[in-house]
Amino acid sequence: MFHPTREFGTCFFEQYAQISLSALLGSEFDCLVNRDRPDLQSVDNHSIGIEVTRAMEESKRAGNGFYGHFDKMGLYVFCRENLDAQEAVKAMNYTIQLQKYLDIRYNRLYLADVDDLFVCNLDDGLKDSSRLIRYPITQDQRQVFYHEAVLRQHGKHF
Repeated sequence: MFHPTREFGTCFFEQYAQISLSALLGSEFDCLVNRDRPDLQSVDNHSIGIEVTRAMEESKRAGNGFYGHFDKMGLYVFCRENLDAQEAVKAMNYTIQLQKYLDIRYNRLYLADVDDLFVCNLDDGLKDSSRLIRYPITQDQRQVFYHEAVLRQHGKHF
């Protein structure tokens, strides 16, 4: 039986996340490197930090200092099923509620399903209508992200 997630270590998912962020959101994410706690970090170790996961324990959210301090802290979550905008809003509101009283918080929540990347701005003082942006992912883009992540996992680049 074929198990696609068993063939790839966590590095594959982290590489895929970095590639998709860079392609869909711009060059700000080009310089992210794969490290630990959080998984993706800017080379200066403080500008951007992004934890990449398929599930997140509530005890390891940004507020307990587990990931250090970054100017911008993000949580990139791979979703097994396609989400609609309502489900993305529910996930965003849940994350906002979890970190409501924390000093250190995630600024962004990235929800990646098969066909979309939802970018949720978790900063305070925003209207709900301006918190969520949906970036469609085409089949061609998905294939490029996948192949590039596989190559990077094996130490090769396009």
